[in-house]
Amino acid sequence: MKKLFLIFVILCSISFSIFADCYMFLGGNYAATFKQEVINAGGLNYTVVFDWGKFRGLYLEAGVDVGIENTPAIKPYDFDYSGYSAIVSGIGLRVGYPFNFDVSEAMRFSVVPALAVDFTSINGKYGNTKVTGNGERLGLVLALSACHKLGAVYLRYGVEGEACAVAAMTYSYKQANKSYSLPGGDVTIFNDWSVMPFVSLGWRL
Repeated sequence: MKKLFLIFVILCSISFSIFADCYMFLGGNYAATFKQEVINAGGLNYTVVFDWGKFRGLYLEAGVDVGIENTPAIKPYDFDYSGYSAIVSGIGLRVGYPFNFDVSEAMRFSVVPALAVDFTSINGKYGNTKVTGNGERLGLVLALSACHKLGAVYLRYGVEGEACAVAAMTYSYKQANKSYSLPGGDVTIFNDWSVMPFVSLGWRL
């Protein structure tokens, strides 16, 4: 997971010296994922946009989010789940095609349909039982944003909506000196979706 994130950042960095009309943004975001409950998270995002003009471009994004979940995702064993709490962390990658609409020389609106790949980890606890989970998500994303040119700096803000098409998680449970695993894991189809407002600052390279 960390290797894929590092490779993504390196490839984007190399591209800066190849593509002349390139924008880089770094910012923060809030994310709400709607499942059995609303999972609230905060994170950082790094976005690179290549623009060749006339609706030709490429959108790349990498982000890290951390949140808290209070409802067990699945209960395969007869444990006492009262007081459950888990830290949910994830790394997300986005690849999309930007449609840019220049309102003026200093303002641009963008609509970006994209594919999303997310790598998620869960570390939870209830009573004397610990649960860990690791998995991947594949989804569809639509990002809407506005970008203002403020001198040499660009202010970008907007919202990203994601529909998770397929999610696959494997869970492990540890109680006292015993360990349990969920056979076959947990696979869901269009089981959740998320909304992520964001704000970032960027530069043209």
